[in-house]
This record gives sequence, C-alpha cells and structure tokens, in this order.
Amino acid sequence: MNYLVAVVHCMEPPIQGTRAAQARLFVHIKQRVIRVSIGPGTQPVLWLANVAIARYDDTQGRSLGAPSGLNLEDGTQLSVKTSLKEAGLKDGQHVWVTF
Repeated sequence: MNYLVAVVHCMEPPIQGTRAAQARLFVHIKQRVIRVSIGPGTQPVLWLANVAIARYDDTQGRSLGAPSGLNLEDGTQLSVKTSLKEAGLKDGQHVWVTF
C-alpha cells in the first residue's frame, strides 16, 4: 500500500512568545489534561476540541459526544470558528472542552 504524505510549510508567524514547533495548549476534558501541539495556531478552535477528544481514550472519546466549544479558565467561551491565534491563545495556556 502506498501513502502520499504532504508537508505544508506555513509562513504565518507563530503564536506570540513562542516558536511554531513548540506551541502547545493544555486541554481539559473531565479529569484528564491533554497536551496538544498547535504549531502557528491557524487551526479553528473546534479543531483543538476535536483533537483532544480523539486523544481522550482508546475509543477516541466516542462516549463523550460532540464538543460544543472551548472555555478559558475564567469561563469565557471561545468562538469555535475563530482560529487559535485569533482567539488570543498563548503557548502553555489551559482550556476546557464543553459538551
């Protein structure tokens, strides 16, 4: 079986205060905290929630259902269509998935 792998280089600057290869966020789902590398942060907020759910357990979080969004520590809900960078997320920040 042959696989085609595409490598895309993004020229956008990374999230403020970090290099693109090291940018990561900590996503809370129930009692678990899942570290997700985000590169320059051009992905939508919903992408981050979905990635964390997929990494939640061996069943890829199927028992959790679909996420409705992400909240900051202060309870502020982020727009799921906004990019991580536009949402102002910073390297090392913690966010919470809502269902």
